[in-house]
Amino acid sequence: VGRPFTTAQRVVVTQVPPNGEAYRLQSVVRSQSTVRNGDTVRIAFYARSVASSSTAAIDVAVQRTDTYDSFTYQRIALTSSWQHFVFEVSLPRPFGESGDWLANQLQVTWNFGVALQTVDLADITWTNITSGIDPHAIPDQ
Repeated sequence: VGRPFTTAQRVVVTQVPPNGEAYRLQSVVRSQSTVRNGDTVRIAFYARSVASSSTAAIDVAVQRTDTYDSFTYQRIALTSSWQHFVFEVSLPRPFGESGDWLANQLQVTWNFGVALQTVDLADITWTNITSGIDPHAIPDQ
């Protein structure tokens, strides 16, 4: 009720991967355009737990697509109510590399293999807030 989305992705985990490798069950969204060196991106989404054998949780990471090095990595606990999550991440080039991040060189991953659980994700957005207008800075009328 009152959500800004009409559909969601449901993930059902029926077997937890061995050795804590939650990334073996994941959803991935790759960058679709160039992100300039040093820009800040905002990743936002809604999530909830529909069922879980323990505390429901997912791991969220923003990472390179070639080495999977993460710029941010966080485990978030989920409840049965829809929650809105927002991550803002600055994306510098590591190790003295130069240039910008081209399309498909960055990705956001949601790792579900944390527990036996059913999780819903919805309204995923990825916005470069350095190069454009921050929609959250615009006052409501």
